[in-house]
Amino acid sequence: ILKNKNMSTLLGLLGASGGGGAVSYKSQTFTSSGTFTPSTALLAAGGTVRVTLIGSSGDGGYGDFDATYGGGCGGGGGGGAYTEKTVVVSSSIPVTIASAAPPDGYGGPGTFGSLLKVNGGDGGRNAYGGGAGFASQGGAAGVNSGVGATGITIQGGGGTNGGSGSYSTGGNGGTNGGGTGTGGVGGGYNAAGVAGNGGNAIGWAGGGGGGGTATGTPGDGGYGSSGYCLVEWYE
Repeated sequence: ILKNKNMSTLLGLLGASGGGGAVSYKSQTFTSSGTFTPSTALLAAGGTVRVTLIGSSGDGGYGDFDATYGGGCGGGGGGGAYTEKTVVVSSSIPVTIASAAPPDGYGGPGTFGSLLKVNGGDGGRNAYGGGAGFASQGGAAGVNSGVGATGITIQGGGGTNGGSGSYSTGGNGGTNGGGTGTGGVGGGYNAAGVAGNGGNAIGWAGGGGGGGTATGTPGDGGYGSSGYCLVEWYE
């Protein structure tokens, strides 16, 4: 994430200069929806900020029961899209952060006012009978960059397919577009009758798919993760 970059890199991205006076690094992190209110000093300096924005990821799909062939396993959820952009603010900006959905749910978009938007990852699909639980797709880039916005946008990675039939495993969750986080691993088929649940996402990746079973209760999909926003600037 951008805050780990060195000072000279960030100064260059923001068009700031470290010479001729004191420059103070500032940041604000959002893990839920809120409002970014620029300081008087930031506005006096031109209002340029660097925004890292991540859509929430999709959850893993459910496994299924099939007494003859062994139930299929759920697909892994997709990772949310990721963007780092430089924008100019002149007033307070509403920030939308989507929370993680329940198993089999879809991730939601993240927004920084009307300047930036990233989409969430799709939920992994549920298994039906002994067939495979199909994988989700990652979150589309979907950025409205606005005036003066420069930077990168990366689509979230899709989850993998859940396995079909006996002794198979659920799909892995897709990684986040920025490479952060690891998808939850799907639960495996269990001959004793209880399939494994999909793993929850680590970081901003998708949840794993639930395992299938031939003799008992199939596994639930793992949870995806909430979105994220980091705003950085110098003043």
